[in-house]
Amino acid sequence: MRYLVLIFILVSCNSKEQHIPPTTESESLNTMLTSASYDIIDLDEVKVDTLIITDEMIIFEELYVDEDLALPNPYKVKVFGDFLVFNSFGSSHVVATDRHTGEPLQRIGRSGRGPGEFNSPFELNTAGEFLYIYNSELKMYSLFDTDLNYIRSFSFSPIQGAMFSNHAEMNDQYLLILNHDVSNMHSEAGSTQMLEARLISDPDSIVFRSMPRLIPTGMQPSAYNNVLFSLNDQNRIAAVYPGLPFLFLFDNFEHTLTVKLEAAYMDSIQNPSLSPFPPRGNQGERVSSLYRKIHYLPDNRLLLHTNSGLHLFKVEDNGRVTHKARYHIEGESERVYNLTSIRSIDHNPENPNELYVVGWGEPVYRLILP
Repeated sequence: MRYLVLIFILVSCNSKEQHIPPTTESESLNTMLTSASYDIIDLDEVKVDTLIITDEMIIFEELYVDEDLALPNPYKVKVFGDFLVFNSFGSSHVVATDRHTGEPLQRIGRSGRGPGEFNSPFELNTAGEFLYIYNSELKMYSLFDTDLNYIRSFSFSPIQGAMFSNHAEMNDQYLLILNHDVSNMHSEAGSTQMLEARLISDPDSIVFRSMPRLIPTGMQPSAYNNVLFSLNDQNRIAAVYPGLPFLFLFDNFEHTLTVKLEAAYMDSIQNPSLSPFPPRGNQGERVSSLYRKIHYLPDNRLLLHTNSGLHLFKVEDNGRVTHKARYHIEGESERVYNLTSIRSIDHNPENPNELYVVGWGEPVYRLILP
């Protein structure tokens, strides 16, 4: 009887289907797909729930106080203590509002090229008790304390101002960046890994590299050489190439799992081949994005915004992933736009189900996950 029980256990443990990753036209991608466990999730298997945005969920429609404090088109939002901090395209302003009421409180820093000044404050990050603001033109991070007072600055070059959804994320230890010296059409000699983690205490110290270029330097389509990513406070990373149906998960900088995401809308998108070819004149091939935004929550839940809605995953303690929910977001009045594309998202650290969301050309919302 003891042997029969043992045999039953062994059969049960091996009953789960073992998925084999595909072979693609990119050798770099093939190496990534075979370097960790591989699984498949059908996004259409989970029923769609609707998140209704009410007028009360609008934090503001235009962040405008006077000619000295205006942010008509917010680009990113970060929760920092009792503040919400915003920047904007084409503006040297960084503005803080009250997190609870949305009331504009003050401008952070000022226009200029000196310490604590900005002319292109492109990136907002928080780590511990500090707010980090990156000036992409000056290639410099400036630090502010919890009272929004300027502390100091340091030079940092690999982040460039461009219209991508992710450039840098922080936790209390690490700065995770998309290195544009690698992701551009022409990369530096020998540079192949687009995603880098660096110690905040020593920004020149690189502790992790991954997510290789899929198309060699100088070849098209260059849009595959881009990564959306998110980092949580447990050093877990989630990353995607926007044009491909794969989700890459890392735990303490080790690639632990790749998940192929399947959905009907993905089947209808005809992206160009991964086979590299020279540029056609000055034009590259258009690659449609399957994903809009990715955001790790502190309890190892993962939000992924796609053309089919907002998906919620849970990364289990054993490293596997379960698809928990799928939401369609719509408004109940003309003042509220449906969130077809999320530009920026952050969560309330006291309640990770409370989200602050910026769309494209839309108001800023406070959403509550069920």
